[in-house]
Amino acid sequence: MVKDISSLLTTLKTRLSNNESAISSNNSAIDTNTDDVTNNKGEVGTVEGKIADVQNLRTGVEGQLSALQASLNGIEDDAERVAIDGDIRELEAEISDFKAQEDSFTDTKTDLVKEGDALAKTGVDLGVKGQDLDGENTVIKDDIAEAEADMEAETVDDDAGKPDAANEEDAPFEFSFNGEIDEDTFQQNIGDCWLLSDVRALSGTEFGAQAIRDALDYDHAGTAEDPYTVTLYDTNGERRVIELTREDLMDYGSKTVDDNGSYLDFSVGDADMRLLEAGVAKYFRQEIAAGNIEDRSEEDPLDGGSFNMAYRMEYMLTGREAEILYNRVYTSTESGEEIPENLKISDENLSRILNNFINNTGNVSMTCAFNDFEYGSPRPGLSDGNTLSSLDLKSIGSEAMSSWNMAAYFGAISSVPIPYITNDASVNRENMRDYFSNVDSARESAMVSAHEYSISNVTLNNAGEISSVTIVNPWNTSQSYTIPYDLFKNNLAAIKYLENK
Repeated sequence: MVKDISSLLTTLKTRLSNNESAISSNNSAIDTNTDDVTNNKGEVGTVEGKIADVQNLRTGVEGQLSALQASLNGIEDDAERVAIDGDIRELEAEISDFKAQEDSFTDTKTDLVKEGDALAKTGVDLGVKGQDLDGENTVIKDDIAEAEADMEAETVDDDAGKPDAANEEDAPFEFSFNGEIDEDTFQQNIGDCWLLSDVRALSGTEFGAQAIRDALDYDHAGTAEDPYTVTLYDTNGERRVIELTREDLMDYGSKTVDDNGSYLDFSVGDADMRLLEAGVAKYFRQEIAAGNIEDRSEEDPLDGGSFNMAYRMEYMLTGREAEILYNRVYTSTESGEEIPENLKISDENLSRILNNFINNTGNVSMTCAFNDFEYGSPRPGLSDGNTLSSLDLKSIGSEAMSSWNMAAYFGAISSVPIPYITNDASVNRENMRDYFSNVDSARESAMVSAHEYSISNVTLNNAGEISSVTIVNPWNTSQSYTIPYDLFKNNLAAIKYLENK
């Protein structure tokens, strides 16, 4: 029950933050609207002044015209009459010009008045919206206060960290699904950073967001008779429908604990992300039971992910495998097969995919992982980046590398040197954690290796060169980390991307 309330509080506080941002934006819009109305009234006044000036000028000329026309009656000299006729035509032309100016100014005034009416209506609408947002804010704050009171009243079993039996009988927590990954996510103690970051990156693209919507069917009771469903592409390219109950979303593994004795749990925050996690966990358990996945257990099926791209979120949601660039030389220690040049993290390859990310916003999802920060980048210990000694082979162990588990992939075996492509003594040896300890100590601990981040932005400098990369940690997606490009590149272990072609 405490877990449910904590998730609810996270959701409510996110809603409150978003609502307060909306109030601030609405207030700014009201201020802008007020200024626009004032400016509009000023412009109307200016145009009215111009209309009055033209009317006065026209009236004066019309007086002159009347006088000239009257003077013709007493003049018999033909030459003099011809001269006066010419003056009359000039005055008539001036009057015609003044009328045209007056008509033009009148049209302008009409447009400005219409614009003013529209601005006034917008002002009324913004005022109503502000009242609605203030009312919603009050409701959310009341809900937060109630949830915090419920949290304080709940008790948790001290020896197991599991809710008391009496609390388990309380009314079930209501998940708020909408088919979108539009709320912040907080990874818990399951090692599924790969899943959370893959989905977060996909949700930032048009095709990925649509794939997520297509995968989720949540308008159900979440019971065995009326389950939620998550539909994924299986390894045969067929659509696999995974049925889920509310219990599936609340219980990753009731008998599974981490090294600290805490029960493993799905992420909190965005309910749709949790629904995807539960669906993939159940799918993996089916695959483990069928003997298709051998390097993990049914008790903790999501831990570490899989190096088989058909078991990554890009494929399971879109049916298309992502591509990866590696900062390493060999595909495994047993085969000795060198990674093709087009899949290595070279300046050319990295620039190509990052510029493609910039130029195709909404069509490219991208995630990354970094080298072992304990040693900096690249990991020392190899005199030649293109060789791997037999001692290294024995130290790493064939099982770890040949199984292609994600720990080996991300370079998590910190005590063992792995041959990196970037092994130039001239590169920036500063690692990511050191950088953030100097720039933002509060974020230093969020920089870890053997961990996957989503990439949310890539920026160019005035010369059109890549200057920085912004990443998001699934531990807390409300925070992002903007990293100078050279530092990003020199610490990079792998970068994975999928383009909607």
